[in-house]
Amino acid sequence: RGVTRDPTAVTGVAVQIYGAEGREGGREKVSVACDGANNLVGEREMAELRRLYRPTASQRWARLAGKEAAHSALLLQLELPLEPMVVAADEAHAAGVHVCL
Repeated sequence: RGVTRDPTAVTGVAVQIYGAEGREGGREKVSVACDGANNLVGEREMAELRRLYRPTASQRWARLAGKEAAHSALLLQLELPLEPMVVAADEAHAAGVHVCL
């Protein structure tokens, strides 16, 4: 649930490159990312996300009874374009979902 697949999209890859030890004793690190399917996140995925965090009737009754409802948190990672993540965070927060970045 909550995962869409596009058989024509390539997967992304990220590589961490470490340099030699520097004067301060630390190592230089560079991240190289080649984005793939994550950049295709769009309205279809946002609609699925909305469906997941909007409570069903039974979840609303559970909340009224003092029980924790399903899908009470949204965990975001900086692996998607920023715009859909901001929209998802705003909408989830407005729906009473805890948002974690």
